[in-house]
Amino acid sequence: MDIQNKEPLTENTIIGSRKIAAAEFRKFFKRVLGDDYEKYPLAWSVIKSSSSHSGKSLKEIIDECRDPIEQSMPVLITSLSYSEQKILKPEIEDAIPEVLSGDEKRIALGLIEYFRESKMKPSFHLNNTWKGVSKSKIIYSVLVGCESEWFHRNKKWLVRLWLDNISEYADALENEGLGDFIFSHYHRCVHCPNKAHKNNGRHPKTITILGEKVTDFGCWPLLWVYEPDDLAVEKIKRLIELERNAR
Repeated sequence: MDIQNKEPLTENTIIGSRKIAAAEFRKFFKRVLGDDYEKYPLAWSVIKSSSSHSGKSLKEIIDECRDPIEQSMPVLITSLSYSEQKILKPEIEDAIPEVLSGDEKRIALGLIEYFRESKMKPSFHLNNTWKGVSKSKIIYSVLVGCESEWFHRNKKWLVRLWLDNISEYADALENEGLGDFIFSHYHRCVHCPNKAHKNNGRHPKTITILGEKVTDFGCWPLLWVYEPDDLAVEKIKRLIELERNAR
C-alpha cells in the first residue's frame, strides 16, 4: 500500500496530488476550522468536488475560508445539494425568502405557521422539500424552488397533499364545493410506465372521486397545488382538516 495515502492531510497538501476521499477532507476541515466547518461554502465545495480546486494547497483553501469577505457571503439554502441539506436540516422559513417575495412570501409563511400551530410542523424531507406528518403518515409536503425535471420549472413553490382517505369525506367535499379544486389539481403520474409500477409492486387502479373515475398510480400524492393564492391555501387547510379527521 502506498505510504503516502496513509499520511493525514496538512495545509501543505496539494489538492489533486493524490486521490483524497471526502472523509479525509472532512476530518481535516474539522481539525483546522472546528466542528462547524460545514458553514464554510468553500470547504463544502472542496468536499463535494475537489477536482474543481485541483492545484490549490489546503492552506490556500483555509485562508480563503477565514477571509472576512468569504465568511460574509450568504449561502443560499436552496442552492445546496440534497446531501448538504440533509446534514444541515434547514428550516423551511429560511428557504422561502430566497425564492419568494411579496404576497407569495406572505402566503407561504402563513401556511407554514398554520402547519406548526396545527402540530404538523414541517421537517426536512428531500432536496428543497419539507414534509408534515399526521398520525405517523405524511399528509403534505412543500417544495420551494421547482428545479427538478419532475416539476414545472417556471413555478416557484408547490404544495402536495396526501389524501389517502378522500372517499370517507366525499360528502363534505361535494357539500362545500371542493370538487373543482380537487380535479383542477389532481396529479396523474406520467413519468412512470405501468411496467415500472408492477416491478415496484404498484399496480395502477381506478378510484372514484366525487363520482368521477380516475387512474391512481399510487406513487405520488393526490393533489399538486402550484403557487397557491390565499383562496387556494384556505382550501388546502380544509382538505387537510378533513383528511386528519378521517385517519
